Amino acid sequence: MLFATPEGLLAQALEGAISLFPPTHRTLEILARSATVDAVLDAARSAPSIEPICPRFVLDAGVPTLALPGDPLHEVRERRIAGGSRYVLRDARWVSENAPA
Repeated sequence: MLFATPEGLLAQALEGAISLFPPTHRTLEILARSATVDAVLDAARSAPSIEPICPRFVLDAGVPTLALPGDPLHEVRERRIAGGSRYVLRDARWVSENAPA
């Protein structure tokens, strides 16, 4: 049986070898910050209650975009999760990006 690490899956997605939907991508980013299962569980126990993310689908200059809270294209101004503020559909896969400055 084969197993993969969050870092390995994120690297494969960045290379275009696999495609990850935005919720899976963001969860793997969170998991990659912890070295062990115990560290993941400790982080989950100490995390504040989770606010709903509720991305908004928009066309930004004709490009399909999922804007997350905190992105200029989203009506909720405060960020609710670390990482890029949007996912943009590029070459048939969702890519995490920060809003352009």
